[in-house]
Amino acid sequence: VWDWSLIPGITTTYLSDSDVQIGAKENVKNHMYQTGTKSFVGGVSDGLYAVSVMDYEHKHNHDWYSTTAKKAVFMFDDGFVSLTADIKGTDSSYPVNTTLNQCNLNGDVVYSENNSSTKTLGAETGSNVTAKWINHDGVSYIFPEARSVMVSNKAKTGTWKKINDSGSATTITKNVFEAYISHGKKPNGASLEYTVLPAATIEETKQYVNSPDMLTVTNNSATQSVW
Repeated sequence: VWDWSLIPGITTTYLSDSDVQIGAKENVKNHMYQTGTKSFVGGVSDGLYAVSVMDYEHKHNHDWYSTTAKKAVFMFDDGFVSLTADIKGTDSSYPVNTTLNQCNLNGDVVYSENNSSTKTLGAETGSNVTAKWINHDGVSYIFPEARSVMVSNKAKTGTWKKINDSGSATTITKNVFEAYISHGKKPNGASLEYTVLPAATIEETKQYVNSPDMLTVTNNSATQSVW
């Protein structure tokens, strides 16, 4: 049931299951196993707070396309800030996405456009919503301004054999929560900022939005910083 192009936290060119399974383009399967080409990656911590960074570049092994981005995550007491800058993609057929999360559905998906009124995603729904924040399973995803986010709570079906020839062919169905941002096809310098509160109620989310204590200072190709 897992969409391997929507791994939580990643920014990458989106390849559907059919692209991967049948090879819609030559050597697309080989592409899935390519590693990044940049060496600037790592993290630091003082034992209380931490930051992790990655200068991301993923090139197809036959120069079919490449995806690049500057990524940083700043971790504090009650949550973290995720910054992505200078997002670029070179393929005109596939969009570049940043995934907020993909996990088993557990309860309602609630979102707000204005931090006042809230809406609940309907059952078996997958659509773009305009959201200042989204809450699912006690985790809130907050944006500086209301923006378009793709969210889904649909039932997904798959088999272990689909990803491993020695796996079971028995069909499994699970309700899955997905949330991601589409940067479109061939983005050139796109950016994204969002805050995650991993243990927050709806009311706590509203209070945080009214008085945030993790503030982005810069998010560009040269510098990413949070105060």
